[in-house]
Parts: sequence; C-alpha cells; structure tokens
Amino acid sequence: MMTAYVVLKRLPWRRARPARASRSRRRRHCVRTTEGVRSVERGGDERRVAVRERLLNGLLVHSASNYAVLLANMVAGNVTDFVALMNAAARNLGMRGTSYADVSGFQ
Repeated sequence: MMTAYVVLKRLPWRRARPARASRSRRRRHCVRTTEGVRSVERGGDERRVAVRERLLNGLLVHSASNYAVLLANMVAGNVTDFVALMNAAARNLGMRGTSYADVSGFQ
C-alpha cells in the first residue's frame, strides 16, 4: 500500500488529450518489460498514464511485486531511492515504528 501511496503522490495522473496524429505517423520503439521485450507506440502523456494505471492496478489487485519495481524506477529512478521515499512518507504519516527495506513492503 505504501508503494501505491508514494506513486500516486509523485507521478502526474491527469489524462492528456488524445493524440491527433494518425496511428501510422506515430513512432514505435522497443520496451523491456517483465514479460520480455515488446514494441509499443511512443505516444506522449496519455500513453504514459495508461501504462502507469495498468501497473498500479496490477500492484494493488494482483499483488505483483515486479510491478512495484517498475513503478519505483518510474518515480525515483531506482529501487533504493524509492525505498527512501517510502520510509520518508511513513514518517510523515506518523508511522514511527514502520521501516521499509524493499518496494514490495515484504521485508
């Protein structure tokens, strides 16, 4: 839950307007995911928000700790810095006896 809390506080979630460019004019690139490498459209803010929503959904509904790692990298650039953000958020919420060692919150 703390992973989701920090992600929601740190990332912009406002949906952008749909892109006006035709699908054929959009550039494609390869992205490495937990399931392997796949080609996706480079589509701006709307695309990024959709990916973030899917990752957050997987994190919360399916308890996918691998999604927690992906979201941590999106927010802080690496897992270590994200864990520091989680611990800072816990302190700010008055959770004095809580300490996180990884982004999944299991350790």
